[in-house]
Order: sequence, then structure tokens, then C-alpha cells
Amino acid sequence: MHTARTGSSGSGTHSGSGNLRQRLSEHYRKTNKDRSIFLKHLGRCLLAARDDPFLMQWEIDLTTRAARERYTGEIDHDHLQRVEQEVSDYLTRSFTFIALTVVEKSDRRTVEHGLLVHRLSRMVQAWARRRAALRVDGVNHLSVSVH
Repeated sequence: MHTARTGSSGSGTHSGSGNLRQRLSEHYRKTNKDRSIFLKHLGRCLLAARDDPFLMQWEIDLTTRAARERYTGEIDHDHLQRVEQEVSDYLTRSFTFIALTVVEKSDRRTVEHGLLVHRLSRMVQAWARRRAALRVDGVNHLSVSVH
């Protein structure tokens, strides 16, 4: 389970009331990394996990026309499109969204806190299950094996 927040009411990271459908569409249907920090972060993780040197190009923000013109010869656009599609495919396979309507800002923060605490609790439980994989290899050395 992954917990992420897509703001749509002016209290999150995006402004504008009633744009949740648009924001989710941008995450699921549009592959442009520069339209969503969430997609950009996912791409960073995928590229970093395999030590892909394209990560340096991924970091370049191509939102503006000036940036696209400036970096046009430096960006491998075919690779960019492949990675953006990989991010989109990963998101489609690995994430689901649920929508909660919470009117009051203070209540939104309470709900968000509760969801994050629940997520943290599940992470601790998973760690405890993997704890059996820990073994002591001498007096002051701890070796961790996580699968």
C-alpha cells in the first residue's frame, strides 16, 4: 500500500476547486513528467533503482518553451518517451486511488494524519515480519537481509 495525496481544493499542493478528476487524469493518462511532481518522483525512483544515467536528463524541467528549445539537443527524446510510458505503466499496475470528500481544512489534516499513521503502522508490521532475516555476525556487526 502506498499513500499519496493529490490536492484539489486549494489546501493541498494544487489550487482550484473541483479539479480532482483532471489531476487524476493527468496522473493516469498523460505521460508528461513535468505535469506532475508525483510522476516525476516515480520516474526518479525507477531510474535510480537501475542506476540509469538518463536520470540527469529526467531532472531537466521542460515545461516552458524556452527550456524545450534550450535543451532540445541535449535530451534523448526517445528515451524520455519510453521512461514516461514506463512510469505511466507502473502507476497503472501498482496504484489505485480512492476519493474522500472532507469539507473542513482541519478535518482534512486529521484524516490525512490518520491515513499516514495507518501506513506507518503497516510498514512497522512488515519490518517486524522481516526481522527474522536479521542475523548477528559477530559482536558488533549486524547484517541485514531484506528481500
